Amino acid sequence: MSRFIPIELHHASRLLNHGPTVLITSFDEQSQRRNIMAAAWSMPVEFEPPRVAIVVDKSTWTRELIERNGKFGIVIPGVAATNWTWAVEVCRGVKKINLIAMAFRW
Repeated sequence: MSRFIPIELHHASRLLNHGPTVLITSFDEQSQRRNIMAAAWSMPVEFEPPRVAIVVDKSTWTRELIERNGKFGIVIPGVAATNWTWAVEVCRGVKKINLIAMAFRW
């Protein structure tokens, strides 16, 4: 039995990941609401000036906020933050807001 599993070419890019899972923060200036999401695709692009690349689906509120405001934050969670990093991604709505309030003491 081979240890290799064939992958269709159009799925191959899903196996590439260039950085750690990070938390992307954004802010809605109109409603004064904070937002956070976990992103598994992040990577440095340039050191001078410092630039990073992240992948945020175009259908998300996070993407809408980033495009509207032109800014976002990146949190690089340590091992101690593993559980709430996972929770940020799976929680939605009020649960997520409560989680953010507890984790970040906003």
